[in-house]
Amino acid sequence: MIIDLNGKNMESTQPVIGPFDRGLALGDGIFETIRIKNFIPQFFNLHMERFFKSASFLNISIEVSKKEIEARIINLLELNHLQDSVVRLTLTRGFGKRGLSILGTETSNLLITMNQYESNNKPVNAMVSNITRRNEFSPLSNIKSISYLDNIIAANEANKKGFDDSILLNTSSRVCETTISNIFILNDGKILTPSLEEGALPGTIRRLIIENYDVLETKITLKDIQSAKEAFLTNSLSVRPLISINGKKIGSNDDLCFHKEILDRFF
Repeated sequence: MIIDLNGKNMESTQPVIGPFDRGLALGDGIFETIRIKNFIPQFFNLHMERFFKSASFLNISIEVSKKEIEARIINLLELNHLQDSVVRLTLTRGFGKRGLSILGTETSNLLITMNQYESNNKPVNAMVSNITRRNEFSPLSNIKSISYLDNIIAANEANKKGFDDSILLNTSSRVCETTISNIFILNDGKILTPSLEEGALPGTIRRLIIENYDVLETKITLKDIQSAKEAFLTNSLSVRPLISINGKKIGSNDDLCFHKEILDRFF
């Protein structure tokens, strides 16, 4: 597999990031995951808007334009002959001296990698994480930081217990999202999703649904989901029905309609 580091193509087996890169040493960086369909990056402008906004908030410089990033992605797709794939952009702050100060770390690293796309729209049986909570007061709750250990711990917790994913609650015991997806529910004819103030990540598909449908961004409890007619999960790669939490069924199989509409419209 060929990858791109700061505009230079190389084999993925070559050493890429140095031992003093802050992304490796401190998890100091951000990432984006982009679906590629027929060599075309899907919802690219939305991804770039979030990517540049997050970098700006963290004071991490991006040395190239959105247009140049897109050109590098297309070039890499052609080199790897991947028509339908998943591209990941990883931006680290770059080399830094020992310690937390960002002074002297003006040159960031932008790494572009990709994998073959594998569709997964299977129903999800989730559990509520008993180990981790989302801190809705942290600015990182709205940023795709490469510091992903909370999500990893919660996902591993679910896998060990035979569930597909974990639902993350915030410090007020309300629903934020799962380890990899935003959550939507249909209740009394309304479409609801946890607001960003609750600690939810501003997902690209989440944004598209909000822009194209009448969606209420609000506070959602586990009881709200359990009594919903339908619940589903979204990220940039899939839309999946959420059919149970902690073994308790949500809605009925006959109710799984709206997520299919989202799947057909945006995927």
